[in-house]
Amino acid sequence: MIFTTVALAHLDSNTVQISAGPFTAQHQQMVDAALSRMREGMPITIKFMRGDHLFQVPLRVTSGNVTIEGERGSRLTGAVAVRWQPVPAGAIRDRLPGFSKDKAVMATIPGDGPLPFFQVRGFGRNNIPSHAELYTDQGPLWPARYPNPGSRNGGWLLTGDKADANGFSIDEPRIGQWNSTENVWMSGYWKFDWADTTVPLASFDRRDKRISFNPSGKAPESAIRSYGVGAGRRFYFLNVLEELDQLGEYWLDPQSRTVVAILPRGAKESWLSMLGEPIISVEKSHNIGLKDLRIEGSRASGVVVRSSRDVSMVNCQIGQVGDTGIWVDYSTGVTIRDCEIQNSGEGGIILAGGDRKTLTAAKNRVENCWIQGNSRWNRTYTPAVDISGVGNTISHCTLENMPHSAVIIHGNDHMIESNIIRNVCTETGDAGAVYQGRNPTARGTIVRNNWFQSVTARTATPGNVSQVMSVYLDDLQAGAQVLSNVFDSRGMAVLIGGGRDILVKGNVMMGSNPGVSIDARGRNWAKDMVAGEWGLLKLVQEVPVTSEVWRRRYPELYQDVKSNVDTSWPDRNVLDGNVLVGGNLISFVDKLPDGALKEANTVKLPAGTSLTDAIKRLPRGNPRIDLGSIGYRKNR
Repeated sequence: MIFTTVALAHLDSNTVQISAGPFTAQHQQMVDAALSRMREGMPITIKFMRGDHLFQVPLRVTSGNVTIEGERGSRLTGAVAVRWQPVPAGAIRDRLPGFSKDKAVMATIPGDGPLPFFQVRGFGRNNIPSHAELYTDQGPLWPARYPNPGSRNGGWLLTGDKADANGFSIDEPRIGQWNSTENVWMSGYWKFDWADTTVPLASFDRRDKRISFNPSGKAPESAIRSYGVGAGRRFYFLNVLEELDQLGEYWLDPQSRTVVAILPRGAKESWLSMLGEPIISVEKSHNIGLKDLRIEGSRASGVVVRSSRDVSMVNCQIGQVGDTGIWVDYSTGVTIRDCEIQNSGEGGIILAGGDRKTLTAAKNRVENCWIQGNSRWNRTYTPAVDISGVGNTISHCTLENMPHSAVIIHGNDHMIESNIIRNVCTETGDAGAVYQGRNPTARGTIVRNNWFQSVTARTATPGNVSQVMSVYLDDLQAGAQVLSNVFDSRGMAVLIGGGRDILVKGNVMMGSNPGVSIDARGRNWAKDMVAGEWGLLKLVQEVPVTSEVWRRRYPELYQDVKSNVDTSWPDRNVLDGNVLVGGNLISFVDKLPDGALKEANTVKLPAGTSLTDAIKRLPRGNPRIDLGSIGYRKNR
């Protein structure tokens, strides 16, 4: 027998059906009651029926043996529907550009108090819920921006001189034409191209032509923590009513709960995200299944899994959330398979689990997933997958269209295998499509059989490193293997940033320039940082590198520690059996001698050689590369 939520008091079956409509605190209480009445160990299914389910609170699961599934045509959302009308005569219409006066539409969102609005976000900051975001059945819209993407200078303005933590000068007449700078924000790379921050525009002095982050003259908590502001740095304005001039843009007035938008062509429905918590939260649970779910419209994450084991998430779609699509923390045996995650405000998936002290693997997996268009609000260090702990895997995924990294790795013994990674690091410099750095004990990473496409430098900010890498082993990162990958880009394939015990073997490098760069930064410009700011010597002391399990797993590290070797010198790095088409093979930096990277069995082919022919020329003993088996396949 199957019961709907209105009949949960009479539950005597193991399936709970939830009809379309609001999901409220009362529904959560009824689900809790149903779970508590089931016999210990008896599985239970919570099924969301066809239609829209508006979540006013998260669905929380804190028990075992639960399956959550969606009927075809169901949608779990934290967003309210928006009903539009033409913009009436008055102050708002008067401020719109001429193009927009008859194209824009307006809505007032029912409710009390101001709408959730922008908060400071960016590099080095904790994940937080987004503002109330507008999206349609065609995807998310963007707060009215100036300059528009693709306009002069690539859609960026540049900070002027007299730049500091309080603000900067700018000679931009357009700003003086705005009726008001209230509720206007700015997003930029204020010092380095790998550190973005979104901050409010506090004031603009028309006489001095100066932007201030804080009218009192004090550096706000927002402003650009650690690095300050440089001259000639890229930024743009957000939520400027006078610049609402593009299809797919909107403007928010949080106090009056007003939204004005120019909807994209063909948009049939519009929603505004309101829920500031995950749609589904699984905590201290086991044997949990989530399948066939469409989740969207939370200002926070779509799904959060904490301190749980044996959780599967299969054939789910997560989109238009303000934080991370799926956040897995301190959990083991979690499998995310056949899922599509798009347009999250932060990263696609955070995957954390495993015990570094004992090197116990979590065995969490992301398999056959498509993750794209993420990092909309925090543009850097919020990748498609952020993987940490011990023994986690990303395989057969397609990760694409992101301003910064696709994969960021922390911890030990992770596998990044058979993925397509393309069109990433599109706004940044000194960045890697796959990145791991600054921990010489975080060893055992394997990057194998991936296909890197369109990973090339696209910025050239003065005083910044503009290069981007397909695999970036940064700041003395050690003990990684880069095997049987295709680097189908003109940029750098692999950067060894002063580390040790790195093997680069059996890869195909199509015009890479260079294929591998290696440096001795630990004895050069970063010498004082190794024991200082980076704290690498302290990191070696935080894990039991001399214990039996660590000695067996990483004998080179054990010998270095036992012998008190200066590990700031790159050593025992090997480049073997690779194919290079055009380009250059190795760049030695910091006056490194050629012997700092042992190179053998390289096949060098002329520019213009096809990828298919290059793969055929891999030296004997290397695995063949099957391009057809790499990446996401729907209904694999």
